[in-house]
Amino acid sequence: MRKRVLSKKAAQRAHARRRARERYGVSLTKPSFHAIVQQIQNGKATFLGRTSLRVTEWIVPFEGAKLRVVYDRKRKTIVTCLP
Repeated sequence: MRKRVLSKKAAQRAHARRRARERYGVSLTKPSFHAIVQQIQNGKATFLGRTSLRVTEWIVPFEGAKLRVVYDRKRKTIVTCLP
């Protein structure tokens, strides 16, 4: 049986989805991922700092909670949710 191989972007999204559920009790769907990314790209989220040339940390309001997320600028996706 062949093992399913995820792209880097898909693996990052799956990881972020698990961490959001674990750390904040929220379920991230495709539309919610898109909404969070839009907030970051439009400057409506609070910038915390840069981890590398492509990775940054943000505080994003989402469903009454403030999520601390790591964003990958190259892949335009959320990498993880921090506590």
